[in-house]
Amino acid sequence: MLKTIKYPFLIILSTSLLLPGCDLENNVNQTTNPPEEETITETPNTSETPLLVDNSQLNLQTSGQGIFELENREAVEITAVSFTMADDNTSEIIITLADNRTMEFAGETQQDNDSIITSLTNSGMADAEGYLIMQYQDNAITMLQGDGVLDSQAFSISFGENKYANPQENQPSEYIPFYQQQGRGIFTLEGRENENISSVMVQINEENQATIGISLRNDTIFNFRGEVSHQDAYTINIQLTSSGMADAEGLLKLEYGANNSINNLMANGKLDGQPFLINFSK
Repeated sequence: MLKTIKYPFLIILSTSLLLPGCDLENNVNQTTNPPEEETITETPNTSETPLLVDNSQLNLQTSGQGIFELENREAVEITAVSFTMADDNTSEIIITLADNRTMEFAGETQQDNDSIITSLTNSGMADAEGYLIMQYQDNAITMLQGDGVLDSQAFSISFGENKYANPQENQPSEYIPFYQQQGRGIFTLEGRENENISSVMVQINEENQATIGISLRNDTIFNFRGEVSHQDAYTINIQLTSSGMADAEGLLKLEYGANNSINNLMANGKLDGQPFLINFSK
């Protein structure tokens, strides 16, 4: 009479351990952990993918000739200039002089076609105010000019050639690119105390669109935009349209003289609904 085996599984398991070529551990692992599928990641074809160029900064450096003048000192020749503009609309301008000195200026920028206007805020650790206008083409600085006050002393910079210098050859005779002047004046805005003006700047492009900068002695700068409504050999009238992000309206009258100087500048109108008045002379 056959005896019933009570635990057949144990016998089979024990036998399997003795069988050659039987890898129980591997079999169990294969059952409980199936092999992962191989993942193939396609490498993008960089030859067909356009590269993005970072245009958030402008870096220019040009050798050439120019003149740097500082009050009570002899004029010094400029041999090179560099211009760097960051994406926060600030700029750094470095001029290299023939005596191997360098002068550094910094300020806030605004661009008008191929010209960049910098409202100066400082020169290294020294105070500086005024305007520098830079024109460039094909990654080269074609012109840098302007003037202002450096540590209470007047200065001027003239480098390269202004492509608008001879309007008879390059532009209509009525086109005037850039005016600036140090002087005295009063800026009045309703609800605020009167402020003293130290310098003014006017830039006009080919479409008769004007940019006006009013620098106050407390280092505040008011910028206006407008359209030229009249121009003759001595005066320019500008209808104001805006001031930065604010609304502006009114009339600005400019009387100019030799070498793009400003003899008088007067304006009145409304700035964000508040009446204002500008009266300036050199």
